[in-house]
Amino acid sequence: FAAIFAARCLSAHNAEFAGSLVEKLSASVNGISISPHMQLQLLPTLQHVRTQREAEEAKSLCVQLLTRQSTTAQAISAVRALSQLACTYIVHISEHVSILLSVLQHDTRQQVCLAVFAALDHMACQAAHLWQPAHFKMLWEFLSKSSSACLSGAALIVLNSLAWSVVGDAVLDAETYPVCQGLCCHGDCTVASLACGVSTGAALAIAGRPDDDDDD
Repeated sequence: FAAIFAARCLSAHNAEFAGSLVEKLSASVNGISISPHMQLQLLPTLQHVRTQREAEEAKSLCVQLLTRQSTTAQAISAVRALSQLACTYIVHISEHVSILLSVLQHDTRQQVCLAVFAALDHMACQAAHLWQPAHFKMLWEFLSKSSSACLSGAALIVLNSLAWSVVGDAVLDAETYPVCQGLCCHGDCTVASLACGVSTGAALAIAGRPDDDDDD
């Protein structure tokens, strides 16, 4: 435990050391012996890489963990590492958003999905302008099929952040509006309230924000 703690502390201050850990973790995931517990403890060091090559290797490692039979704890750590990498290299956020949204299509574990939505919300707040219309549709598709009020609420928090951002006018369209309208009447008050917030934010963005009228 002392060695792991030292490695995590050193990686936060030494990018070269953090880069060397990426190689070791990648090798361990592909069969070289590092225990799953140690992998889990070292995954947070991925956020400290500094070069583009190391960031790509770290991203690839996270994707491997998210697409194989990883434990819930490993998957959550990989999601968090991806989120940190995306916000360090903001220009690549769109790609990271796509990766995380794809996780929702094959991983049904509630804790993993909640971690994904938390990461997506962080990315929405950091760089909403880099989200694509396809990303919004994937979130609405998830909501149209979700039977969990908890997960629906988490997805709507992400859409709320987007609806009240510079891309608010793209969050809803003719195809997804009925889904939002239905959620506004959801039996869970939190879900209904969040859906109304998305609808309001998107409507104001489409109509033109009040501040724009004040400037005229």
